[in-house]
Amino acid sequence: MIRIIREYLNNRAKRRRSGGFSLLEIMIVLALIGMIGAGVAVVINKSFQNAKIKIAKERLKEISQGVTTYMIDSNNTCPKSLDDLVNHTVGRVLDLFGVHTAKLARWAGMKGTPAANE
Repeated sequence: MIRIIREYLNNRAKRRRSGGFSLLEIMIVLALIGMIGAGVAVVINKSFQNAKIKIAKERLKEISQGVTTYMIDSNNTCPKSLDDLVNHTVGRVLDLFGVHTAKLARWAGMKGTPAANE
């Protein structure tokens, strides 16, 4: 009789386990997935911050090189405004490609050009 009860209990336990997962097992898996997801989010956020820092450093290098070029071309005088620096740098690049900046300025209607004053 005892053997029959043991077999019944063992078979019942096997049937219950094979039917699906318990709530506790599902909660543990979800907690682990949440912890892994939080760790991944921290790593991704840190990499975005590092990328922003790299971009800012590169932009500062470009501005520094532009100021240095401006000072070399204009007898060691600093640009008075950012517009002076941008116009000087853009003019140099366009001259390298054979575009005449005076024609381009008239075409675009920039300030101080005959086309803009008309």
